[in-house]
Amino acid sequence: MRIFYKIFISHVAIGLFSVLILSFLFYNILKNSLIERTLDQLSSVNILKKNQMENYFNRTQRNLIFLFGRTDFLEKTDAIADIEKHKVYLDDHQKSELNNIGSLYDFDNIIITDNNLNAIYSLNPDTTFLKEFTRARVDSLKASNKNFVYFDASKYDHIGQPVLLYIIPLHSQKDPLHPGGFIVIKEHFSKLQKILYERTGMGTTGESYLVASDKRMRSVSRFFPDSFPLKISVNTEAVKNVFKQEEGRHILQDYRDIKVLSAYRKLNFELPWAIISEIDYQEAVKPINQLKNYIIVITVVLIVLILIVTYFISNAISNPILYLKDIIMSLSKGVVPEAPIESRGNDEIAQITEATRQLVEGTKRTTEFAHQTGAGNFEATFTILSDKDTLGLALLSMRDKIKMLQEREVRLVREKASALLEGQENERKRFVRELHDGIGQLLTVVKLRLDAMEAKDKEKQEEKTGRTGSC
Repeated sequence: MRIFYKIFISHVAIGLFSVLILSFLFYNILKNSLIERTLDQLSSVNILKKNQMENYFNRTQRNLIFLFGRTDFLEKTDAIADIEKHKVYLDDHQKSELNNIGSLYDFDNIIITDNNLNAIYSLNPDTTFLKEFTRARVDSLKASNKNFVYFDASKYDHIGQPVLLYIIPLHSQKDPLHPGGFIVIKEHFSKLQKILYERTGMGTTGESYLVASDKRMRSVSRFFPDSFPLKISVNTEAVKNVFKQEEGRHILQDYRDIKVLSAYRKLNFELPWAIISEIDYQEAVKPINQLKNYIIVITVVLIVLILIVTYFISNAISNPILYLKDIIMSLSKGVVPEAPIESRGNDEIAQITEATRQLVEGTKRTTEFAHQTGAGNFEATFTILSDKDTLGLALLSMRDKIKMLQEREVRLVREKASALLEGQENERKRFVRELHDGIGQLLTVVKLRLDAMEAKDKEKQEEKTGRTGSC
């Protein structure tokens, strides 16, 4: 793989990884911050509604105790306690007073009962729920010795509507330890619903609702307005936690099995009720989901920029390296580049380029010096690259050795020529001497023998002639 692709791919991979990681971290940090902020806001709303609800109950309790604890009303207590026995009935002033209290506080009903919770007087005729009280409830009310009792009678309502009662015992002056009767006030749940329906800061899916320890609703669900509250089961983690004497906030599934942000607290009065405030998770993270689209666009733009910048950076890094590669490949084949090598900048690549330029120039000088040395020009100048220039030092050493060998060869040639001339002269002398000493004597002997032979032949000729003459 070419170095350009290596640099490009590695830089792009690092850039993409960094951008994606940063985008992921940025998104999750913003998301967690938004969720945390929403939970804080939801918790504040939950605390506010809890306080509003408790303030309403406490205020109602104080007002009712004040109204029904006045002297003029307590004077009627004995009569109310013995009303069944003496056939005593409330006068018009008392009825008017009860009607005014009911209208002033918008109660659903006010019932005067004897000490067995039998209705004596009621603002409206609906008193059937009293018949559902057990004897144990009556006995507990008598034994409680309290001046005000909250009672959740919702389970006695057959259609599933929540029923909240305020019960005020009427103690007889004849028997102050035991109530002679009861004032039973049925709360109008619309007032509580009004507090819960206030959704400021709750968005479009926010909801606060009441739930009792039986895991049934006590307020109307905004998502199921046509369903009776007690018909809706709320078996969620929030309900389980809140009735373990815990308060908190979590992301969980609500009674609709939808993921929500939830804040929950138990109401601090006698009823086992809790108030839960929730908002859909999707609505809570909607701003960050919208921001996610911008993050994706920005990420894509950054990726494109990374690709472009990396392309040019990869070229800027790889081109000098590839240029050096071509030069070094040529040098490896023994080809010295003719074109001048240029280096720009002062980074490591520029330093390598400068070193390569010096190497090429040194190679050229070395080549020229080698040519001059080969041509016998031993006086040619040569500058080594450094004190550790092995090739240059080797060439200088080789030049000196060749010079020495040439001088030695000339000397040997001269010595050989001198020895040859001396040998020729000695041979000439020896030849002359041998001619004088050997061949001269031989010729003399030959001459003498020839002379002797001639003399001999002459004698024979003479003898032959003499014989012929004698014949």
